[in-house]
Amino acid sequence: MPSGRDINDLDGLGGGDQPPRPSTLDAPSSPVAGPLVFGDFRLNPAARTFEGPMGEIVLGGRAFDLLVALVEHAGTVISHRELLARVWPATAISDGVLRVQLSALRKALGDSKRFIVSVPGRGYVFTERARPESAEAELDTAAPEMPPPRGRNHTALTGRDAVIKAVIEQLDHRRVVTLVGPGGIGKTSVAAAVAHHLIEGDQRAAHFVDLTLATEAGFLPTVIGAAVGLRLNHLEGDRLLTFLATQSCVLVFDNCEHIIAAAAHWASRIAGQAPGVTILATSREALRIPGEWVIALPPLETPDQEAAVDPDRARDFPAVRLLLDRMVSLSPGRRIVEQDVLTAAQICQRLDGVPLAIELAASRVSSFGLPEVARQLDHRLSMTWTAGPSAPARQSSLRATLGWSYDLLGDNERLSLCRLSAFVGRFGLRDATGLLGQADPPFSEALALEAVHALVSKSLLNLDFQDGEPRYRLLDITRTFASERASELGQARANGLAHARYIRDYLRRAPTNVHAKAALDGLNDNLANVRSALDWSFSPSGDLELAQDLAALSPPFFLALSLSEEVLHWSRIALEKLASDQRGGLQELALQAATSQALAFGQSMRPALTGALTSSLARTVELSEKLGMVREKTRALYFMSRLTDFHNPLLKADMAERAGAGLDHDIASQAIDASDRALYHFAFGRLHQSIQHAEMALALFASVGPEELGVLDQGIAAHCRGMHSVALWYVGRPDQALSAAERCLALAAESNSFDILCDAVIWTTNVFWYRGDLGKLLPHLDEVERGAMSRADFKSRPYMQFARAITELERGNRSQAVDSLTGQIDLAGNPQLVLRIGASLADAHARAGDFDKALACLARLEPTLDHLGYSNLQPELMRLKAEALWALGPDAREDCVAVATAGKDLARQVGALSWELRIARSLAKFLMAQNQRAAAETMLGEVYERFTEGHETQDLRDARALLESARSAAPAARA
Repeated sequence: MPSGRDINDLDGLGGGDQPPRPSTLDAPSSPVAGPLVFGDFRLNPAARTFEGPMGEIVLGGRAFDLLVALVEHAGTVISHRELLARVWPATAISDGVLRVQLSALRKALGDSKRFIVSVPGRGYVFTERARPESAEAELDTAAPEMPPPRGRNHTALTGRDAVIKAVIEQLDHRRVVTLVGPGGIGKTSVAAAVAHHLIEGDQRAAHFVDLTLATEAGFLPTVIGAAVGLRLNHLEGDRLLTFLATQSCVLVFDNCEHIIAAAAHWASRIAGQAPGVTILATSREALRIPGEWVIALPPLETPDQEAAVDPDRARDFPAVRLLLDRMVSLSPGRRIVEQDVLTAAQICQRLDGVPLAIELAASRVSSFGLPEVARQLDHRLSMTWTAGPSAPARQSSLRATLGWSYDLLGDNERLSLCRLSAFVGRFGLRDATGLLGQADPPFSEALALEAVHALVSKSLLNLDFQDGEPRYRLLDITRTFASERASELGQARANGLAHARYIRDYLRRAPTNVHAKAALDGLNDNLANVRSALDWSFSPSGDLELAQDLAALSPPFFLALSLSEEVLHWSRIALEKLASDQRGGLQELALQAATSQALAFGQSMRPALTGALTSSLARTVELSEKLGMVREKTRALYFMSRLTDFHNPLLKADMAERAGAGLDHDIASQAIDASDRALYHFAFGRLHQSIQHAEMALALFASVGPEELGVLDQGIAAHCRGMHSVALWYVGRPDQALSAAERCLALAAESNSFDILCDAVIWTTNVFWYRGDLGKLLPHLDEVERGAMSRADFKSRPYMQFARAITELERGNRSQAVDSLTGQIDLAGNPQLVLRIGASLADAHARAGDFDKALACLARLEPTLDHLGYSNLQPELMRLKAEALWALGPDAREDCVAVATAGKDLARQVGALSWELRIARSLAKFLMAQNQRAAAETMLGEVYERFTEGHETQDLRDARALLESARSAAPAARA
């Protein structure tokens, strides 16, 4: 006769507070007292008979003893050694003989997966509890109250207070409440906590009905009756209903999924005929009966990527708290340090916050330590972790928990779960049906939709909604289990092939920019899948032809997510494996172009990669010319211009010779060609021509629209906008420069691209700095630094450190600025950045009164200037040198005036009015110091009067103040 389980014996299911109970064959969990029944079978150990649905089953003597041993210890893992000692005492027998006997026994039982489960590395467990045959007789009418709880407080489940409260509230006015969720999520523990709250707090009766004891639907009334104190046979359902009609209580129907139809039938009948009875069900799928209220039990909350690197924040998340608490309870006296918290956060993320998985992880920490447990997760070893012997058989391991759900699926549902395990992370409905339609044999759309619906309903496929669209995800432990099953069924390669083909089709239609947030979210959702498809395709069991296609198609995808290093990684592998007949063709061109674009777009600030970039660009130009691919050539030449400042032999001195034929109908390429010309004129100090071509390029980009441009072209447009804003400042249009810089940053932010925002900040730093408006840049600088940290991105670090240093300089923190800039100048690599850092460092030294250091710093920049031939910073460098020379005293002042005059002439020659103003201001101070105030006024006034805007910027305010000083003193000097 089955009996209801005492809620106080449930700790092993969700808490893990009870010490492990040793497995021993000397203390059977089901002592034999006459014939036993389980399922459709009758076992009489005393008479040594065994009967099934069709009559007597003849077993060999050893097989019979083996069955008795397993049945007596149902729910407990029995080791190979213990079984051998019980069935073959004092005899040396190999494990192979045991496996033969178990195979015969499983065959006699007719369903090997149902009754006998192998626990790898531990032994075997019999999953059904046998009942004494005598328990089928009539019985008691008294329904004993559930005893008060023992041990820990069941309401204090980590991270479950809100859901426990929600269940209790619903039970106050609902007849049937069902807790649904995947195996191991803690449904039983929550239901037990709710029941004890009702008993202790509300003084309500509650009875726990363990439906795992009902191995068949017909026995369900017997199991329910036992829970409320009735002894019934399986034909006395009406008697059960008559009794319950007089009761006021809550029935906890635990684990309904294996007899879901029967559970739904009896829940419906009880709700309809027993008005005082409320039902709280736990199941991996809903009962789907009228009046049912379903509450989905989510995993415990885990820290996101940002919180996972902050110990103080990470330890507050319920999943991390559970793992740390269990670690301490299993190893009293253990001290938790910050690194433990960070590793625990990573483990909880990998385990998706599933309580059972976290409990199993905690149980292994005392033996292996946290880092090793994390490593085991990386190698998918979590499936082998086992619980203590007090845990139910279905929760003895993650594999057993998921196997329980898997065995309840139909054939198509099992096949679909195995196929969908190829997906990593979230995926959409179109993705799911598309993949199922790619596999062999392919599913029709209707069949695929039905399979997805079934897997969601049975809590094996998680569902949420994003902008109204369904998004699905397999928990990592579910995916690992399903992948194992696919391998066992020989489907692993077919799944990998179908997934890679689907991802190839996805990449052909994926958006090439992330201007819309929905596009960004979609790309992020598919990032893990694209990586997985590439990884599998290039693996020994993969498909090299498919891998080459994926490598050629994926660069726009990765660049849209600012993951240029991914492009480099896969393109290099693809180029190494490229067949000889593919070299020199379109496939190599696509891969070389991807490599060069990734290097230039996201990695060009790293000097170590300059040689690789130059080589890849040259090869791209060569192949583009050979194959007549003007679009690819235009972009390669543009990036070569950015890399080399027009010092590469492939770049013509006269841009007219580089006019791109065939661009008439390609507006984006025309815009890039105009950007290249703007960059060319900018590099050689032809600032007005640079502005003219930049404005032409920006007009062309605008005619296409940001939504139409790929991220690569958007990045080129952002670079052009930044350069344009700086050129405007140089030529004396500071207000227009500010407007252009602010627009550059705004559009970069709208692009949702880290690389584009980074480039925009790098360029516009100059404008805000020169204008004295660095405060306007700081929010964008903060955002870039946060993005760099989250991506472990180091390519932008020198520029961001430079921006921070000049911010400190402008705040008056000269010592801090000097220390920062001194450390940066040798690491910068990029010659233009070297000049910018050097100029700022010289300025910082001069402001601190260290004029010798300022001159030494400027002298260090001369080789870089010689290499470039010209830099737009050259007039400013000459001004700084003149200021330092003047400060050294009278002996250097003649040289000082000569340097300043030459700098002013150079600034005028290239049209850099703003630099000319700064030098004129310095010269005016020199002249005034020599009592030549009228000359100072005339010279500075002539430059100042050429400005038509920006009169409230710092430079022009300083010039105006100096002019007023010169004018007020000039009459006296003339007199």
